[in-house]
Amino acid sequence: MAEPDAPTPTPAPIADPTPTPVPADTPGLLNWRSAYLPEADQRDSFFAQFNDVGALAKTAKSQAEMLGRGLFLPREDATPEQRAEAMNKVYDRMGRPKDTASYALPEIALPNEGTFDPQFVQQTKEFAYANGLNQDQYNALLRLSAQTLSDGHNLMEARKVQGEAEGKTALGKRFGGSAQRLQQEALAFWDHFGHGAFGGDEGMAAREVIEAATLPDGTRLIHNPAFVYSLSNAWQTVGEGELFESQLYQPGTSTVATMETRNLELAGKSNDGTITAAERTEWNRFAQQLVNAREREAERGARRRQVA
Repeated sequence: MAEPDAPTPTPAPIADPTPTPVPADTPGLLNWRSAYLPEADQRDSFFAQFNDVGALAKTAKSQAEMLGRGLFLPREDATPEQRAEAMNKVYDRMGRPKDTASYALPEIALPNEGTFDPQFVQQTKEFAYANGLNQDQYNALLRLSAQTLSDGHNLMEARKVQGEAEGKTALGKRFGGSAQRLQQEALAFWDHFGHGAFGGDEGMAAREVIEAATLPDGTRLIHNPAFVYSLSNAWQTVGEGELFESQLYQPGTSTVATMETRNLELAGKSNDGTITAAERTEWNRFAQQLVNAREREAERGARRRQVA
């Protein structure tokens, strides 16, 4: 009679590789929290997520590495020195240059092909460094400044055009057909005035003040018909510009005396045959200019004597 088959042994259960968190108060089981932690921390939810000390250590190491790469704002109760130190670390990590001189000036188009004032550039660099701006942020700051300048320039140009148009209209209403001549003569005098022909540097400074002046009604002084007429009269008084036609004219220095000196010089060149065609044209013009200048001086002298 055959022996009965031996019963097949039941395989032992395979352990789950993922440890199951063990509550701190599980009785009869070895628990690392009860072994290593104070009783007050054994039921803390933070420690409950770790099945053993190794898992806790791994997480702690990872967090320490993250903290080493982190940026921290200063505490609310930080001293000014502590705050500055903390913020400097933040700014440096965010890409701030090492000093103000390290900011590069971007290429930005300004009105009338202008450039930024060096003092303004230095001030913007100091502001950028103090506030932690990186190069891209500094570029954006200067572009904003350039746009502001451009908008202001365009507005001023628009107002200038409008003012000139309104001034011409007012001049025409007051002086009729003479308005265009008055305008041209006034501009001629104003141009020489602005280049230092009257008063040198002080005269140039005065022109800037006058150009910026406005009347009570909001219009600019230089567009006022009475002012334009006065400039035209001034231009006629100095001889409709004869003193300023010479190619040797220098603002603030050319006078009848200098013209006479030049006239004698050209006469000498003519006598010895070294005068050029351009100089001969100038010499011929001097003759009439000097005649006109002497006549005007004689007229002014006569008026002064009558007044006296």
